[in-house]
Amino acid sequence: MRNAVAFLYIAGMVVAPFAANAASVTYDFTGTVTEALGDYGSVALGSTVTGTYTFNLGNGVPTLIGGPGESQGTVGSTTANWTAANNGGSYYVATPSSAYVFSSTANFSGFSYNTGAPGAYQDSTYVSGSLAVSPSYTFEASEKEAPTSGTSTGSSFFLEGSSPEWGSDGLPLSICHRPAYRSQGVIGILEPADDRRNEARA
Repeated sequence: MRNAVAFLYIAGMVVAPFAANAASVTYDFTGTVTEALGDYGSVALGSTVTGTYTFNLGNGVPTLIGGPGESQGTVGSTTANWTAANNGGSYYVATPSSAYVFSSTANFSGFSYNTGAPGAYQDSTYVSGSLAVSPSYTFEASEKEAPTSGTSTGSSFFLEGSSPEWGSDGLPLSICHRPAYRSQGVIGILEPADDRRNEARA
């Protein structure tokens, strides 16, 4: 299969005003490419990546078949794991939904990415906060849109630190990379065209 993936370490950000869970909130980010392969091989290391992460946790609904993307817990909790998810498509035996919990855009070295239309086979968006092994906390956001079982686009990012990286509304306190924390983003395209690997890290 053909894979095109971009990994982005967040180097800086501008935050929109926080809002209630039912509202859409967008963060602007800037990152730097640290590795590029395949179709992304022409991207120079150190190139700037700009884009947005948009959250609408009010779109989270219970997942029909369960699994890691299932809505659970209390959004924003710092004492128990939580997830806000909205899944659809034939994989979930549900109608595809454009009411995304998370979506993104990115632009770098002539490449651009936008969260795609809901996939007929699978569309899945979620945001979660988890307590792995205390005092380790992880905030993760992901979206995947698959028209077929072998074709998809998607993006995600995570923050990991020694304290919760989200507020009581479930939104990240920051998406910038700080020395005491790990943060990384990914953007990918999967096409059943060939078996070449295309990858860019930032």
